[in-house]
Amino acid sequence: MNINSMYMSPDEIDEIMIQAVTDSIDSLPLSEEDSKKAIPILPIKGVIVFPYLVAPLVVTEQRQSKLIDDALMKGTRIGLFLQHDSEATNVDSDGIYDVGCSGNILKMLRFPDGTVRFLVQGLARVRVKEFVDSEPYLTGVIEEIPESSASTVRAEAFQRNLLE
Repeated sequence: MNINSMYMSPDEIDEIMIQAVTDSIDSLPLSEEDSKKAIPILPIKGVIVFPYLVAPLVVTEQRQSKLIDDALMKGTRIGLFLQHDSEATNVDSDGIYDVGCSGNILKMLRFPDGTVRFLVQGLARVRVKEFVDSEPYLTGVIEEIPESSASTVRAEAFQRNLLE
């Protein structure tokens, strides 16, 4: 980045994002202690984050920006849950789906217009057990949804077809 400039070029942003993906954090299952703590819940619009997926997200609202700042400062996971209505702002607990994904914030960039762009890595599918607080942002206790890997003849056939 050019020291004389406050802003980054698109190439510099791409370089940072590529570096974040290559330096991605290993995903670990939720520990017993983590599953009883309330974590910040970020309602997202139009994007579904899956486990192991690294996705760029953008937040424009002040309370969501505070959520990102707090999660980065504390080094905690966040819950990523899709909104029912992608046009709504200041969504509460009734405005999001019950199943989402926990994630780690890898990199964050704040822009002069107030938007925050960040890379998040999905870790595990989660369900909200209960909502704890709605101010200054949504927080809730989550439980991890275990992955089921039933090996059936049909699943093996799909795998073979994909590999060919």
